[in-house]
Amino acid sequence: MKLKNGVKKLEVKRKEGYLEKKSKAVFSSWKKKYCIVDETSFICYKGKVNGAVTLRIDFEKIPVVLHAKGKEFTVKLGGEKSFTFRAKNEEVLREWTTLIERFIEMNSFLLKTIPTTPKFWKVI
Repeated sequence: MKLKNGVKKLEVKRKEGYLEKKSKAVFSSWKKKYCIVDETSFICYKGKVNGAVTLRIDFEKIPVVLHAKGKEFTVKLGGEKSFTFRAKNEEVLREWTTLIERFIEMNSFLLKTIPTTPKFWKVI
C-alpha cells in the first residue's frame, strides 16, 4: 500500500524496548528509558509504559533529523534541540533507526502544510 506522497507503508508499525538516553548534565550519564516508536511519534517513559512520559516527539509536527554511529543515535529537532540514545548493540540500533527514518519520511509531506514550531516536543 502507498501513501499520498508515494512512500510505501511499512509492514512493521511499531517498536518498543529499552534504550539508554544520554543526560545533558556536566558529567553526562546514561539513563535507561522504555521507548516506543510508531508511525507518528517517538515516546520515552521513565519506567515501562505505565511510567511517566519523559520525552515525546511527534514526527508529523516538527522536522526531525537522525544521525547514527556505532551503538548511538541522535535525534535533532528542528535544528534546535537534540537527544542522544544508545542501544545494546549495532543490530538493535539499526532496527530503531531504520523505523524512525521511515516514519520521518512518511510524515515529511505533512510538515510542508503545518507551521513548524519547537513546541511539538516535550521533555519532562
